Amino acid sequence: MEYLWGIDIALYNAGIYESMRVDALSIESISAICEVNYLGAVRFLTQIIPLFKEQGRGHIAFNVSISSYFGLPFGGGATQYQRRHCLIFVSP
Repeated sequence: MEYLWGIDIALYNAGIYESMRVDALSIESISAICEVNYLGAVRFLTQIIPLFKEQGRGHIAFNVSISSYFGLPFGGGATQYQRRHCLIFVSP
């Protein structure tokens, strides 16, 4: 049996959501959501892309919510769906 070295696929599967009305937005909550849903994915890419380049192969997948296309009730406007929507268009 041939030994396979390296990583073939990397899946980013982290995301958080906090239901909030637009008139009760919290900077702390929005910051935490952005930290995981978008910046976490960017950090993930900065770590995995160099490895894939070194290997000469690899695939990246993001698990994004269906809400990326239309939002969620009490999504607070600029919280969950906009940050996850960004990942649909991020491709190395």
